[in-house]
Amino acid sequence: MAAVDAAAIDAGLPGLALMETAGRAVTAAILGRWAETGRARILVGKGNNGGDGLVVARTLVGAGWEVELALFCDPAELIGDAGAQWALVEPMGLVIERIESASQAAALDRSHGFTCCVDALLGTGLQGDVREPMRTAIGALNEGSLPVVAVDAPSGLDGSTGRPHGIAVRAVLTVTFGFPKPGLFLGAGPTHTGDLMVAPLGYPPGALEAAGPAPLEWSGLESACAALPPLASDAHKGSVGQLLLVAGSEEYRGAAVLAATAALRSGVGLCKVATPASIAEFIVGTVPEVIVESLPVTDSGELSSTAAERVARLAEGVDAIAIGPGLGAGAGVRSVVEAVVAADAPLLVDADGLNALADAPAMIQRDPPTIITPHPGELARWLKSEPETVDTDRIEAAPRAADRWGLHVVLKGAPTVIADPDRRAALNLTGNPGLATGGSGDVLTGLLGALLAQGVAPPLAARAAPLIHGLAADWAAHDLGERGLVPSDLFRYLPLTIRELTAGRGQALLDRIAHPYAALLTIGDTGA
Repeated sequence: MAAVDAAAIDAGLPGLALMETAGRAVTAAILGRWAETGRARILVGKGNNGGDGLVVARTLVGAGWEVELALFCDPAELIGDAGAQWALVEPMGLVIERIESASQAAALDRSHGFTCCVDALLGTGLQGDVREPMRTAIGALNEGSLPVVAVDAPSGLDGSTGRPHGIAVRAVLTVTFGFPKPGLFLGAGPTHTGDLMVAPLGYPPGALEAAGPAPLEWSGLESACAALPPLASDAHKGSVGQLLLVAGSEEYRGAAVLAATAALRSGVGLCKVATPASIAEFIVGTVPEVIVESLPVTDSGELSSTAAERVARLAEGVDAIAIGPGLGAGAGVRSVVEAVVAADAPLLVDADGLNALADAPAMIQRDPPTIITPHPGELARWLKSEPETVDTDRIEAAPRAADRWGLHVVLKGAPTVIADPDRRAALNLTGNPGLATGGSGDVLTGLLGALLAQGVAPPLAARAAPLIHGLAADWAAHDLGERGLVPSDLFRYLPLTIRELTAGRGQALLDRIAHPYAALLTIGDTGA
């Protein structure tokens, strides 16, 4: 965004015009959310974020609102475009309170009939922790009941990582400018952002080109729809994909059931489940629609090393392979993973398949395309890092792994990050805390494996599957609630979601369930 701003100004679009457009967008959002008339307190810092707040003050007064300013700087510190806005606001005779101490800031939690408070304290480029008196002011706002509207991003929230700089405003509404900032979706970002509105600033196309390609995008309905072409009228089980799923163990037999059922519910024509002989009968009895292929086991119940030969033969002629859910550990698992890596088909590696390769991830480098779907702990083992580090820096970790091993990476979590071997990355904005349940990842494996088997190109499948998976969970949560949602609930909502997307009714579905990111998901994958 900094590069786009600079390029726009170089192209002749004045910074003052950008500030004016930004401030008016916040005013429009306020007027759209609350009554036509009201009373606002605006917290103003000394930078351009404060300048945006001054535009809000002036335009709210013009709309008939009563406005009071809490000024966290000497007016002489308002320079450049912010200074120009101060020159317009100062003569208006507004009530202005200078906040110079923590004790003054602590009193800002008093609502006294205010409709809302506008946070125009700090921009997205803050370095270091929030200092006094802003720190106390933010704490008072967070403890109070006055709704807060954040200008561009909640003050104190890192725009890149979503980490609070010691403390951050908890807003009910954030109006961000131009394009969303990653920190609004990462880490604590969603908790502090509240409802999100993205206000375009009218950048000339040349400014976007001069700034270069965006390092981060988000997946939209466009990608999901592209991955779900209508079925041909003469389709048969052999023409809509054959998936080999290698999954399950005595301890984790449910993982194979979840992944296999999800694959079937996602439209795959044939799903072969290669699983230890000791649980083959269970899989047949639970999911009668799959073809179960028994793999030899040792006396202790683990996969035998001879299972690799069986899997290698099963991999011949299939359209895609998915391996990992609930496989367990041991030499037999490692040999089976090596067998599918050597196969000539698109490959999806998840869970215990990833663990089997953690000591030698370079083995995964192969000519047919490969997708891995790790959670932060699994990717940390590959990167010789810590799960907390990967989770905190997920928009850096996923592209790094994709580039290092020539893979498509789907780093699961909130939010899921998808990265291609060229280091292009995208966020998935669907899904909810109801997915924080064991087995949710197995459902994603089945869905993604089904898309690969149906011939969807791996880069598109890697983007579309998390979106479809999350959207089905969002629909389920809308009907059932997030708390208590279980992965098998998605078996009903996956085909329903796919039906709506295939029919071009994705926008209607987003509206029906009041999806918080409906506007962004509708825009598409370009982020334009």
